[in-house]
Amino acid sequence: MAEPGLVERYLVLGLRLGRHIDGMVDAYYGPPELAASVRAEPVHPPENLVAEARSLLTAIDGGGVLDPSPTGATSGEGAAPARRHWLRSQVIGLLTTARKEAGESITYADEVEACYGVRPTRVPEDVLQDAHRRLDEVLPGSGPLADRLVAWRESHAVSVDRLRPAVDSLAEDLRERTRNLFGLPDGE
Repeated sequence: MAEPGLVERYLVLGLRLGRHIDGMVDAYYGPPELAASVRAEPVHPPENLVAEARSLLTAIDGGGVLDPSPTGATSGEGAAPARRHWLRSQVIGLLTTARKEAGESITYADEVEACYGVRPTRVPEDVLQDAHRRLDEVLPGSGPLADRLVAWRESHAVSVDRLRPAVDSLAEDLRERTRNLFGLPDGE
């Protein structure tokens, strides 16, 4: 059996961390046997998941194989730089979460930056007041600004009966773009 690739190691790490944090894995569409295997094993201590995440980052940075196949060939390597960047960012987020679970103190700003790639900064009050003033000028109606913003957003909602055809059309467009840029498995 082939050594697991970086993507499989990432999935396992996320599933293992998800056993510590309810809702961490809100949807999983990977191999069912992988999820079943993680569910069947003992819960890994957060400190072990920190080490696992660090090891995975080292493997990503070291050029490890993303997706090995039984024949020894690799798949998806044409898009490797972008995939590695995305995967590395995801693993940094998992590492940060595992560190917090292990009891490490991490500031809010550092946590947000590590998990989402942006550093939150305080916005001066006058900038917020100016934004509210500009919204007040352009949002229709009268009354509280928050209520008018909600009403404006709801006026752009798509009716349920039109949603499925719109999503299907968008999915087909995205599938075709993905096929052209990266390729897709047969039958996808």
